[in-house]
Amino acid sequence: MTKKKIYYNSVPQNPCSSREIFIPIKRYSSNFSEKSAFFTCPAWQHQTHDTFTVYASCKIHLQVTENDSIISNNLSSEELSKYIYLTPNWQEKNFTTLQIVDLFSNFFWTNEKNVWISVSPHPLTSLNNNFYHCGAWFNLSKWSRNVNIGAIIVDRLKPISIERGDPLFNIKFHTENQNDKFELIQKEIPENEIKNTQKRQSFFESGICQGFDYHSIIFDSKEKLKCPFNFLWKK
Repeated sequence: MTKKKIYYNSVPQNPCSSREIFIPIKRYSSNFSEKSAFFTCPAWQHQTHDTFTVYASCKIHLQVTENDSIISNNLSSEELSKYIYLTPNWQEKNFTTLQIVDLFSNFFWTNEKNVWISVSPHPLTSLNNNFYHCGAWFNLSKWSRNVNIGAIIVDRLKPISIERGDPLFNIKFHTENQNDKFELIQKEIPENEIKNTQKRQSFFESGICQGFDYHSIIFDSKEKLKCPFNFLWKK
């Protein structure tokens, strides 16, 4: 069976993007010994084969203070402003959420049709790093973009502490056929993808985007008709 090709690379703004520093994304199953009791289970293998893990290429330490500000022992105030984004409701009860942008962000795209990407928490981050990814999914074939970290803090009184090499979250790819296989390839981001993303971001950051419904783009799985007279040859 031919594998569907998915491409990725760290975003240009990522200070850890050089090949000497960047830790590539790996298959989730590579974390486990083949001697593990569940490793030969066909159901487990089928579920995890096309699940991948994103790793931290650098260290970061964040703490929410009693005054509801964010401090760090290894990031400057300028870097905190650059890499940590807070929404107006970031302190919702029991769901203190920080968005970490650029620092661990990767851009994904594909030429395949109707491929979805899903983002899910890695099981160790709640235990080791005091956060878990909020998760998401969208139609990657129609919406190439970067994936950031929406970090929900487990214990607000404790810091988020990430070391280089720590797993951050998992990603998985889907089509209508759950037996499809995928190949994740690190590749230079095409210039047209970068420009299109920048234009789209500028649009959504402007008031002119009001009334535009992008949900039909990122969640619609229907392919466009090849011809307006499609009904004449469709049997």
